[in-house]
Amino acid sequence: MPVLTFLFTDIEGSTGLAQRLGVDYSAQLERHNTLVRDVVVDGGGVEVKTTGDGFFAVFVDARRAVDAAGEIQRAISAATWPEGGEIRVRIGIHTGEAEEKGGDYLGLEVNRASRIAASGHGGQVVLSSATRAILSSAVETKDLGSHLLRGLETAEPLHQLVISGLPVEFPPLRTAASATNNLPARAAAIIGRDEDLRSLEHLVSSHRLVTVLGPAGVGKTSLALAAASRMVDRFTDGVVFVDLSAVTDPALMTTTIAKSVGVQPTTTEALVERLKSANALLVIDNLEQLVTGGDDIEAILNGTSTTRVLATSQVPLRISGEQRYLLAPLEVNGDSESPGVELFFQRAQATTPGYVANPEDVRALVARLDGLPLAIELAAARSNFLTPAEMLDRIESAGLTGRGEGRHQSLENAISWSYHLLDPVDQMTLRHLGVFAGGISLGGAEKLLAGSTNDPLASISEIDRSLLTRDLGSSGRLRMLDSIRRFAVARLAASAEHEAVVDRYLELFCAMADEAYPGLQSDRGEWWRARLDDELDNVRDVLTRLHGRGERDRGLNLLGSTWRYFHSRGHLTELDLWLGRFFGLESGDGSAVGVVKGLMARGALRYWQRAFQDALADYEKAVNMARELAEPSLLADALFGLATSLILNDDAEMGREWLAEAMGLYVDLNDPGGQADVVAAEAFATLMTDGLVGLDEVFAESERLYEAAGRSINTIQTLYARTAVAIAEDRLEDARFHCRTALANGHELGDMFLIVWGVEYMALIEIEAGDLERGGTLLGAADEARKKIGGGWGPAAAGLEEGQVVLSRLVGEERARSLIDGGRGLSLEEGRQLALVVS
Repeated sequence: MPVLTFLFTDIEGSTGLAQRLGVDYSAQLERHNTLVRDVVVDGGGVEVKTTGDGFFAVFVDARRAVDAAGEIQRAISAATWPEGGEIRVRIGIHTGEAEEKGGDYLGLEVNRASRIAASGHGGQVVLSSATRAILSSAVETKDLGSHLLRGLETAEPLHQLVISGLPVEFPPLRTAASATNNLPARAAAIIGRDEDLRSLEHLVSSHRLVTVLGPAGVGKTSLALAAASRMVDRFTDGVVFVDLSAVTDPALMTTTIAKSVGVQPTTTEALVERLKSANALLVIDNLEQLVTGGDDIEAILNGTSTTRVLATSQVPLRISGEQRYLLAPLEVNGDSESPGVELFFQRAQATTPGYVANPEDVRALVARLDGLPLAIELAAARSNFLTPAEMLDRIESAGLTGRGEGRHQSLENAISWSYHLLDPVDQMTLRHLGVFAGGISLGGAEKLLAGSTNDPLASISEIDRSLLTRDLGSSGRLRMLDSIRRFAVARLAASAEHEAVVDRYLELFCAMADEAYPGLQSDRGEWWRARLDDELDNVRDVLTRLHGRGERDRGLNLLGSTWRYFHSRGHLTELDLWLGRFFGLESGDGSAVGVVKGLMARGALRYWQRAFQDALADYEKAVNMARELAEPSLLADALFGLATSLILNDDAEMGREWLAEAMGLYVDLNDPGGQADVVAAEAFATLMTDGLVGLDEVFAESERLYEAAGRSINTIQTLYARTAVAIAEDRLEDARFHCRTALANGHELGDMFLIVWGVEYMALIEIEAGDLERGGTLLGAADEARKKIGGGWGPAAAGLEEGQVVLSRLVGEERARSLIDGGRGLSLEEGRQLALVVS
C-alpha cells in the first residue's frame, strides 16, 4: 500500500454558527469550501470527500500537505466573515499507509488522521509524529507531548505547526485525557515567567483560593491562563475562565460566573449545587472593580468541597483562606538577554519577520517601561517603523516621564505614546470604541463610527496593530484590554464628542433591542439569542447608563424588547431586578411605547411566576396604553398576554373575547406566528373548561402553524401540550415520544423553561407507568430548578393533576415527600439526563 499524507479539516463550533447565521450559513459554508478546495488543488492534493463542514484530502508529499494547511489557515484568517459568524478551522495531518477503494481511503491511519484533527482548536494545525519526522527543520513546529486519541489504544506524540503571523498558543488538545475547559487561545507564548508558573501551580495545588496581585499591564491574566492550561488534566470536572472586565455591578457577578460555568439558572444556589463536589478550577479575572463581591467567592468556596479559585486583581479580596501571589514586572537589569528584552524581540519579529535591533537600545527601552509586559508589547508593535532608540527618544521628548504612580504611570505613558502615534482619525476611533463595555462586533463598531470617519474598517485595521485585538472565538469580535479601554474612556470623557458618542452607543443597543423584539419570536430566534449572548455585557452597561440618567422609558423599552431572551436563558431574577429599578424611577422620558413593552415584560414575568392577578393588572394597563397609541402590533401582543393570563386564572370566557380581537389584528398584520399563538391559546381555553381529552389534533395544528412561522420555542411548547393530552388519554408511549422530542429540542436551544417542563412531564409519565421512585426524583429535580430560575408553572397549568398529589395518593404523603426531596439534590442537567434514560 502507498504511503500518503492525510489532511482533515473541520469547522469549529459549526452548529452554533449555523444557529447564528440562519439562512446565511449555507453561503458562508460555500465560501469556506471554495477557499479550502482552491488551496488543496493548488498544493497538489486530491480532495477525497467533504465531511459535513470539513474536508478529507490526500497528498503524496507531506511538506506540500503541511504548506497547504498553513495556507488554509491564512486564507480563513484573512477572509471577512459576517458579524457573529467568523469561521475558524481546525486541521489534522498524519502520514501512513491506506487502502484505496472506489476513490476513498480506508484503514487505521486514516482514522488516526481524523482523530488528530478532532483534537485541535479553530486556527490550529496538529501534526502526527510520523509527519513531523519527514519534514525538514525549516518547518517550525511546537511539541504538544503525547496524547491518547479517542478510539485508539496507544498515546500519540503530537506537534503543532507554527504559522507566522497567526496565534501559536491554544488551549490543551481535546483528547481522551483532557478535561473540559473554556480557556481562550493565546496569541503568543508567555515569556520570562517559568518560576512564577511553578510557584503559582504549587499554590493552587495547596490552597483553594489564590489571588494573583499586581499593577495593570504586569501580565496577571496571561500568567493565570498559562498556569491553568498546564493544570487542566488535574481538574477532572474542568477549568473555567470567567472574565469580569465588563462587569461593574456586584449584583451581576455571580450571574457572570454561572454563565461561564454553564449553569442555568444563573444563581449562587445553582452554581454551588453544580460545583458542590466538583474537582474544578475557576479562573476569575479582573476582580478589582468587584472586591465587594468577595462574599460571593467565599460563598462558592464554603458551599463546595473541592472546587478551587484562581483570581486576578489589583487589590486583595481579603477573605478567609486567600493566598496572595504578588506578580512583579519582568526582570530589568544590565543583561541584554533578560526576559523583558526577549519579549520585545519576540513580539517585534511577529510584526516584522527577521527583525534585528541593538540589544542595548532594547534593554534601555524595556527599563524605561519598568518591565511591564503590556507596555513592552505596545512598543514592539511599532517596531516596523521606529527603532528602539527612536521609541525611547519619542517617549522622553513627548514629556511622558511622570513617575507619580510608579509602574502604573509607566503603563499609562506607554499606552499614551502608542495612542499619540496614531493619526487623529484613528485616535478618535479608539476613543469612541472605548465606550463598549463588552466585546465589539464589527457591525456595531461601524454603526457607532458612522459619520466620524469615512472608512471605519480601515481605521479599525490601523489601530488593530497594537491597541485593539480580535477575539479568537468563533464570533470574531473586537476587544480592548481593560487597561487600554480605561485609557480610551478617560480620553473620551475629556473630549468634546463624549456626550454624542455615549448617545450613539445607547441608541445602537436600543435600536438593536427594537429589532430583537420581533426577531426573538421569528425564524431568526436562535440567531437573536446567540447575538444577545455576545452582547449581554454591553446590554447590561447600557441599562446601567440609562438608569443613571433617569431614562425610565428607554430602559423599559429595552427590557420589554428582550424579555424573551432573559426568559429563555433562565435570567428571570435579573430581569426582575432591572424592571424593579426602572419602574422605581420617578418619571419617564416620554416614550409611551417603552412603557407598554415594559408593562408586558413585567406582566410576562408575573405570569411565569404564577402571580396571575399582578400579570392581569400589567397587561390591562398595556392594552389601554396600546389602544391610545394606535399601535396594532403592540396591542395584539398585549391582548394576547391579557387573554392567556385570564385563561390560566380560570376566566376562559373573557380570555376568548380578547383572543378574538388579537386574532383579527394578527390577520391584518399578516403575522402567522401571532395567529398560531391564538390557536394554541384557544386550545388552552378549551382544556380549562372541558379538559384535555380530544385536543391532540388542535395542538397538532398549532404545532404545524408554529413550525411554518419558524417559532421553534412555541413549537416545543405545543409538543408538551400534546404530551399532556397523551397522558390524559393514557397513551404513555406517545407521551414519551412527544416529551423526549421536546426535551431534546429545548436543550438544543438552551431554554431553561423547556428543559424544566420536560423533566416534570417525564416525571408524570413515569409515575403513570409505575416507576414511582424515578418519577418522584424527577419531580424534585424540576421543582428545585424552577425555584432557582425564579418562576414558572408546570403541567398542572395544562390540566393535569399535580404530580405530588398523584404520588401521594399512590404511596402516601410521607413516602412521596421523601422521594421528591431525594431529587432536589440533582442539578437540572442531571434531571434532564435521567428523564431521557429509557426505562
